[in-house]
Amino acid sequence: KDSLYDHGAVFALMSGSGSSVFGIFEGKVELKELENEYEVFYDC
Repeated sequence: KDSLYDHGAVFALMSGSGSSVFGIFEGKVELKELENEYEVFYDC
């Protein structure tokens, strides 16, 4: 979760056990560098 904020997320949430995490970003530019660490899905 902190990593998503460090990469520019305006909001991030983690499930109770931590098995799922997601972040909301203002644009796709910030997501490019996350694609190596996370599975990234785009939905606008």
